[in-house]
Amino acid sequence: MALTTAALIMTLLTVVFNLAITRHLQHQVDTELRNRAEAVATTVDTSGSEARVLETANDRLLDTNVWIYADGRLLERPSSAPLHGPLSTTADSLARRSRQVCTTNAGQPPVRQCALPCRVAIPPPS
Repeated sequence: MALTTAALIMTLLTVVFNLAITRHLQHQVDTELRNRAEAVATTVDTSGSEARVLETANDRLLDTNVWIYADGRLLERPSSAPLHGPLSTTADSLARRSRQVCTTNAGQPPVRQCALPCRVAIPPPS
């Protein structure tokens, strides 16, 4: 009886520990992805009536695995990502949501992606 109880307690503790670690790691990943999205957002000019991507020197690392949309229209995507691949499909879906959100795609291996909308400043009428 004691052995069975100890085994059940160990199993329960292992499951709870794994759930806690999974949640913590996912939170860390989401924070890192949001920070990166905020850095990329600084390279998008939203001061006019249309968004445009500002190309800067040595921004290859910043542009890696980044999709940029304006009004649902794709402005920039990684050259290594196929236009209709699982990563691009997930990026399209996130862009349509128009809110900050993170999701894991169904590809193999699964990949975590986050979206950060940038608002375009609408100029006053002339």
